[in-house]
Amino acid sequence: MALVQKRNTKRTVTLLAVMGVIIVGGLILYFTWLAPPAGTPTTQTDLTQRDLPIVSDFGEQIFNDPRYQSLEPFGDLPVNIGQTGRDNPFEPPIL
Repeated sequence: MALVQKRNTKRTVTLLAVMGVIIVGGLILYFTWLAPPAGTPTTQTDLTQRDLPIVSDFGEQIFNDPRYQSLEPFGDLPVNIGQTGRDNPFEPPIL
């Protein structure tokens, strides 16, 4: 004889609905009143670190390297671009 469990679907649906309302209500509450305005820094340290100039000698090391200095341009500059594509791209190709 098999034991059959009867599920309380009405209670489960009610519980899921209540949880959904709580989650949606919490999201609305957060994004309406509690969230900081978009685009504003949250602390004073964020503002000062963001406004500091970037100081680095990385590019200086590369551009003063003799290997970089010995490079020569390849090809003709500036590049002349001729006509590309078709006048009407939706026209079927002529074979």
